[in-house]
Amino acid sequence: MKLTTPHTRPRTAPPDITAMVDVVFLLIIFFLTTLSMEELERDRLDLPRQSGERESVELPPGIVINIRSDATIVVESRVLTLAETLSMISATIDETPGGAVALEVLVRPDRSAPLAAVNNLARGLVDRGVQRWRIATNPVSTGATP
Repeated sequence: MKLTTPHTRPRTAPPDITAMVDVVFLLIIFFLTTLSMEELERDRLDLPRQSGERESVELPPGIVINIRSDATIVVESRVLTLAETLSMISATIDETPGGAVALEVLVRPDRSAPLAAVNNLARGLVDRGVQRWRIATNPVSTGATP
């Protein structure tokens, strides 16, 4: 015995996927934007070869400073002088919660860059109280075969 009539409508509405499509597009835009920003911060440099730390550090640095082979300083795809770079670091220290102690800086010098440029930048970082800065290197191959 049938209790339903043939003209009865289903009680559930078909799913509306418009909101889901909007979220997917927003995620795609977010990932494309962050990927392109990361690529802008990283110049193609021949980094110094050094053994460095065995474990790679995955913490994102607060500021990425590139020093090219001609001693040009590049921060966020902008070419700056040493004075401009240190002024920007001082301004960033003022905006960072915790100040100079909490600010992290990654220095990426080209292997053929003059050491004086790296030393002058290091002196400026120390003078401003920056305690957490690293120098990026390429790992040295040990030549050992398994």
